Amino acid sequence: MLRYPVYPEYLPFIKTGWTLKPQNNVLSFKPDRGPNKKRRLTSAKSKILTGELLLDSKELDKFLKFYEEELKDGSINFFKRLFTTSDWEELSFLKAPVIKQNEDLSYSVSIELEVLT
Repeated sequence: MLRYPVYPEYLPFIKTGWTLKPQNNVLSFKPDRGPNKKRRLTSAKSKILTGELLLDSKELDKFLKFYEEELKDGSINFFKRLFTTSDWEELSFLKAPVIKQNEDLSYSVSIELEVLT
């Protein structure tokens, strides 16, 4: 059973032009004596997914309602089947979406998500 909201299937998601990179999971520090040390921060793995959604005005309204109401302005994680796997992935907004109106009155929405595994 999924414990977070699910990204609405009726809304477009990132299809092309995305980037997926491992999140830095290493802490470096200099002790009082001896060489520099490196340690893994956590055993949990996560990646950063960035991309752009192309939405019309109705889809933008639905996306903002999902983001603001169901995800409480991005403070709650959500689930989505990603294009990289067929498994459910837990996702979290790292930053608020950035919305840009295009010349054809569609909207480009830039998002940055953490993929939690």
